[in-house]
Amino acid sequence: MPVTVQGVTLKTTVQGQAEALAAVQQMEREIAGANSAFRRAIGRAAEHGQRYARQISHVDTGEMQGAHRARYTGSLRAEVYIDQGRRNIRGGRPHIYGVYEHARGGGHAFYARTVSEEGGAILTEVANTITASLP
Repeated sequence: MPVTVQGVTLKTTVQGQAEALAAVQQMEREIAGANSAFRRAIGRAAEHGQRYARQISHVDTGEMQGAHRARYTGSLRAEVYIDQGRRNIRGGRPHIYGVYEHARGGGHAFYARTVSEEGGAILTEVANTITASLP
């Protein structure tokens, strides 16, 4: 497309425009899609956090360790929590005593430890999932 600037006519050619447009459209589809890379990354992050919290939870009956759950709460949001429906063999409820166990801090603080000890690996997994989906 020729352009004239101060009496000088310039002719330009844009190379790669179709490829750039295709890449942008692919990213738009990924963001908008129900199975987007972002959704997969968020889900994998929550599942990773759940696995690690289970791994480091202190075990008495094992019920709290098995009560950690991960679920989607929105299109780009997930959470890790203790299932309210679980009871241990003594009748205890992990979602109640788990709060006190976590509040003891240090090695007992399973979710705080998950963030501080495994947070970097979780974010790396998220970034890799998203990057792998890009054209």
